[in-house]
Amino acid sequence: DTTYQDIYIIPPVVYPQIVNPTPKVCVGDEVCILNETMEILPHSEIITYKWDFGNGKISDDPKDACTVYDEPSTYMITLNITTSCGSSETDITYVEVQKQPDFKISAPDYVCHLDTVKPTISMLSKIREVSWDFGNGYSVKDIDPEYLYTEPGEYILTATATEDNFASCQASKSI
Repeated sequence: DTTYQDIYIIPPVVYPQIVNPTPKVCVGDEVCILNETMEILPHSEIITYKWDFGNGKISDDPKDACTVYDEPSTYMITLNITTSCGSSETDITYVEVQKQPDFKISAPDYVCHLDTVKPTISMLSKIREVSWDFGNGYSVKDIDPEYLYTEPGEYILTATATEDNFASCQASKSI
């Protein structure tokens, strides 16, 4: 007697999935892409991860990967995953890198204890929104804020300005 058994060979499947939480950034900002890859790998495993950020930089980090862009442009970011059985899949996302808007923070270099700080920003283009971080845990969205530091110290005042049709970009100043 001869017995036959059908054997089905199922290729290992991997579904790379990358997510870009910041599709618009400014030159010099760090861009971190999230790796949310799902694995369906019977009898196989992922052996390589290859990130290509489109700016000449690559990474083999299996988790999230980050880079900084030096020039304005739209960049294609890819994650290619290869399994031990030789299958390879790629996912793609894009990031638009914009030039830094031309703005500066105007605030005194120092203030006396319990004096109010009224920082401003100067900008050549139209500002849609400004968020201020006063360096001590207090932040506010306001174009012309006022703040009273109650503790002496050195603080980094940071303004995040968003222009119409642009990314949010930052400038900082020590107080």
